[in-house]
Amino acid sequence: MYKKLSVIAVLINLFFLRSVFSLDELCTRYLEKLGITGHIPEANLSLLELLQTNYIHTFSHDTIDSYFKRPISLDPKIIIAKFLSENRGGLCFELNGAFHYFLEQLGFDAILVSSHVYRVEKRTFNYLIDTHAVIVVKINEEQYLVDVGFADSFRKPIPLKNGILTDMSGSYKIEQIDTSYGLYKYLNEEWLLQFSFNFQSKTLSDFKENLAFVYNSPEHEFSNNLICTFSSATGHTVIIWSDQKRGKLLIKSHDDFQKIEIKTLAEVKKLLTSFIPDQLFRIKISA
Repeated sequence: MYKKLSVIAVLINLFFLRSVFSLDELCTRYLEKLGITGHIPEANLSLLELLQTNYIHTFSHDTIDSYFKRPISLDPKIIIAKFLSENRGGLCFELNGAFHYFLEQLGFDAILVSSHVYRVEKRTFNYLIDTHAVIVVKINEEQYLVDVGFADSFRKPIPLKNGILTDMSGSYKIEQIDTSYGLYKYLNEEWLLQFSFNFQSKTLSDFKENLAFVYNSPEHEFSNNLICTFSSATGHTVIIWSDQKRGKLLIKSHDDFQKIEIKTLAEVKKLLTSFIPDQLFRIKISA
């Protein structure tokens, strides 16, 4: 049974992954996973755009570990090794934490900052603790918001100054809120605040308390629901499973939307480990 997965076995596996790959090997395999081989381009805006887009299209935003109560590391090297080994992503702290680390290795001037989630689509969240992390990258004195851990969200960096972006996932803008900034998304003919963020640089280990809340608190949907979002150039697929409400498979493309009921957890595992039209989940979930 998934929730009885041995913690000791997982920790041994993480230690093994950490010891097998050197830093250079991790970065090289990471780049290859993102479709970049050979000469590494200069750390500029074009490369950042390519990396962010490919990263979102490669690694799923998922709650697999928090749902099945598998340990989650805040060591970026262990996270990267997990992504490569299990061919998937994880929570925002993992996705953005690992990406921030990776950007620094490539020479980008980047900081990891805390973010407070307010509203996602039609749901309203206003926790007492920040439940998200984002990245701010500085290129030629211009600052950009980068986020690869907010499920189906913007695919390219948004400049903080006059920040407006429209892509296949929607229209976004950035506005200053007192001493912080807010990301807004245009939904149902109004701009809705998605999250706010500041410029206080943090290390990934600083998010231990934030991760614990998302992982354990019954107040947060990620602690007791299995949600996996995989974005692509044509749309995104979302698998949602709740022990109380069963589940559903959502497939959205440019001009199509499908909703399919999921009746058992076994169906979820089958979906996660098999081909879906235009989407691929090859996620290894130990029994």
